[in-house]
Amino acid sequence: MSGMEVRSAEWPLNLGPLYQNNMDSFFPSRLYSERPPPLQGASLVPGLCSLPANGKANDSGMEDRPEWDNKAQYLLTCIGFAVGIGNVWRFPYLCQIYGGGERPTGRTRLLGLTSLFFQRLTLPVKSLHLPTQSYTEKTRAWSPSKGAGRRLTVSSSSGSSGAFLIPYLIALVFEGLPLLYLELAIGQRLRMGSIGVWNSISPLLGGVGIASMLVSLLVCIFYNTLLAWVLWYLFHSFQNPLPWSQCPPTDNLTGYNAECVKSTPANYFWYRETLNISTDIGTSGSLQWWLVVCLASAWCVVYVCFIKGIDSIGKVVYVTAIFPYLVLTIFLVRALTLPGAATGLVYLFTPDWEVLKDPQVWLDAATQIFFSLSVAFGGLIAFSSYNKERNNCELDAVLVGVINSATSLYGAIPIFAILGFKANSAYNSCVKENILALTNHFELPDQNVTAENYDHWLEYLNTTAPSEVASLHLRTCELQTFLDQSASGTGLAFIVFSEAVVEMPGAQIWAILFFTMLFSLGLSSMFGNLEGVLTPIRDLQLLPAWIPNALVTGVMCLMAFLMALIFTMGSGNYWVEIFNSYVGSVPLLIVAFFEIIAVIYVYGMKNFSEDIYFMTGKKPNLFWKVCWKVISPLMLLVVLIAYVVTRIQERPTYGSWNPAYEQFPKTEVKPYPDWVFAIIILLSAVPVVPIPLVALYHLISRGSKRSSARTRL
Repeated sequence: MSGMEVRSAEWPLNLGPLYQNNMDSFFPSRLYSERPPPLQGASLVPGLCSLPANGKANDSGMEDRPEWDNKAQYLLTCIGFAVGIGNVWRFPYLCQIYGGGERPTGRTRLLGLTSLFFQRLTLPVKSLHLPTQSYTEKTRAWSPSKGAGRRLTVSSSSGSSGAFLIPYLIALVFEGLPLLYLELAIGQRLRMGSIGVWNSISPLLGGVGIASMLVSLLVCIFYNTLLAWVLWYLFHSFQNPLPWSQCPPTDNLTGYNAECVKSTPANYFWYRETLNISTDIGTSGSLQWWLVVCLASAWCVVYVCFIKGIDSIGKVVYVTAIFPYLVLTIFLVRALTLPGAATGLVYLFTPDWEVLKDPQVWLDAATQIFFSLSVAFGGLIAFSSYNKERNNCELDAVLVGVINSATSLYGAIPIFAILGFKANSAYNSCVKENILALTNHFELPDQNVTAENYDHWLEYLNTTAPSEVASLHLRTCELQTFLDQSASGTGLAFIVFSEAVVEMPGAQIWAILFFTMLFSLGLSSMFGNLEGVLTPIRDLQLLPAWIPNALVTGVMCLMAFLMALIFTMGSGNYWVEIFNSYVGSVPLLIVAFFEIIAVIYVYGMKNFSEDIYFMTGKKPNLFWKVCWKVISPLMLLVVLIAYVVTRIQERPTYGSWNPAYEQFPKTEVKPYPDWVFAIIILLSAVPVVPIPLVALYHLISRGSKRSSARTRL
């Protein structure tokens, strides 16, 4: 293998043959504090990484397990896996909704718990038609001074996002980092994929690894669809003008498309030109050929990067993991020079302490940090299994965790600066639109009403001719309202940010940079998701040894591509929402809970501490031990229970894009049909079914063997 060392098999530290003869034979009962010599003429209990009687390792993959070329490749791969699209479009959304924006309730709040990758857009608020009696009060909520109007400034009491950072950082320290450290350490020590690791600790826990692999497979299937959408936008970013900057004309060229005019050009390009979305999930429609081509291209890119395993991945991550930081820095410099950027940053960093009294903000923070670090997928265990055994995995965990969270904050700064710019532009456009309406209706001289004296004129006209002003149905122009318009996921990337890019000079360049950055972030995350599937397959020797890894990877990518074709239909976006909301939620929380219980309470804190001492030269300190034994499992259990309780309170619904809906362009909220609801339950339950099934199988097998032994006696 070019570019990689091939190491001889080394016996894992704590998998000795000393087991009791009763049911405790499923669990290791002793630890070797030093590396044990190879066993001669003995074999382990069946099912526990057995060695043949000659004492040499079998050809299980550990004998010629590849390694990273250098530490930088490993760290960049882990960072690239942890730092994904959600850092750019999910973290800013949470900061925004807990900073004065419309907070999620009902279905929106339910989706908010699990949407690591994206959330459907809450569409911008349209013009408000205010009643005559209350128009003056609502329009002048910011109380302009006499003789001169002034623009609304952001009040820290009405809009601020800094409060979310507090529970987010607490969740990082007490939940995220301990789980990340545990996965990196156990993978590095046992040098196996997720299934091999948990089966080695105890056959009863073999289902935990299978559950991780199934979740990674399901996530791979839909996650690459996001990259297909990003590619579609990237291809169109080279056009001038950008296709989402204006509405297309009608077929007879006498006007503009009615659906686009009723919504916005960015909405139209996303829902109609890109998705060609159906009006409900039951209407599948046909395959959209342009999305099929983009999806195939995305899977081809993933396959090329995976063709030589970690050897090729290790080279690609130098680009995919570093390039997004370069783009974020460029956006940061540019965004800080835009008018209104300071407003967005004030909105981000000013805390509203009252928000901390809402238990939902703590639940969302714990959920966000958990999914953001990509624990329980199996990818981090697989990546760390290619490490040298003597490696400071504690430092690796801290670096990856801190860099991941710092990236979320670093990415939020230009995002909020640009959102501030967009809000400022929308506010100015709103004022100009109202000025034009007032000037035309009252036949005022041009330039008599300006943005600077608009408030004064509005106050004067409301006093002298209130009925005429009310008849104009002027828009309510409040800067805070534009800042509060929250969007996440596809809404932030493909609609809100796309609209903001259009208003920036050199729009094509910024669009190309933005969507290239999103593709790099998504590609790095795909590495970890796919590795969480391929490594267990290789470790378990499910396929003959003569089949090359490149062929196995190719077949896996082809199968995933074929299954993902459902997401290229007219109802595809609805199915992506379902997969995103339910595949990567309850299953991952359950897997993570069993992981920490398996290592700390089955394998044992003492054994695990000795392993870490062997790898790093020092035992874990009191902080790590307390988190592993009490705080982290308790937080996981609370989040899991709170999530399930929240879910079962009401039947899930979805928002459909329906031009015939009377409140269009708002999405029409519909309940999922019964057959879709059944699929949702299956997606939530099937990945974790192997956990009890495998344990039950081994218990029954153990009982049968004991019964057979008694019968022979």
